Amino acid sequence: MAFTIFLLFASAYIRAALGGALKVIDYDRQYLANSHHLVP
Repeated sequence: MAFTIFLLFASAYIRAALGGALKVIDYDRQYLANSHHLVP
């Protein structure tokens, strides 16, 4: 029982961590794309 709850929390935490990492990567990609427009 406790192990199942632990797995649920672990999977949710991993999903949140991966989602956050993907958002940061996407933000960096947009920032780089925008900065290229600023470079003459």
